[in-house]
Amino acid sequence: MAVDDDTAVGHVEIDEPAWSVARLNDEIAATLESAAERFPTYVVGEVSGATAKGYGTFFTLRDVDGEETIQCIVWSSYRDRIGEPITEGEEVIVRANVDFYVEGGRTQLNEKLLAGRGFRSITGIGGITCRTQ
Repeated sequence: MAVDDDTAVGHVEIDEPAWSVARLNDEIAATLESAAERFPTYVVGEVSGATAKGYGTFFTLRDVDGEETIQCIVWSSYRDRIGEPITEGEEVIVRANVDFYVEGGRTQLNEKLLAGRGFRSITGIGGITCRTQ
C-alpha cells in the first residue's frame, strides 16, 4: 500500500483487493480447521473471569508462567457434569479444540474436559495424567 503525502487527507493506493471482514474471518476459520492436527489436545492454565450463562461458562485461561491468555467456553452439557464451580485462580488442564467464532471474530478453546484441584478429574469422565511442556 502506498500513501500519497501530497494531500492533507491522504490518498491510498492499494495494490491488491481489500477483503471484507466476513471473508477474512472465513479464511481464518478455514486455516485453523485445516491445521487442527497441529494444535495440542490438552492445555494447562489458570482460570480467570469465569461467567456462567444458561448454555455454557465462559472464562479466560491464562498461561501459568506468563501473561498470555485465550478465551474458553465449557458448554452446559459438559459443565453440568462438574460437581463444583469453575474457580477463579484455579490451575486446570483442559481437553479442548481450538475454535474460531466467525461472527464475532474470536478464537477460543471449546472445552471437552476440565480437570483441576491437583489435576484430578472434576467432570466425572475419569482421571487424566498430563505433563506440561
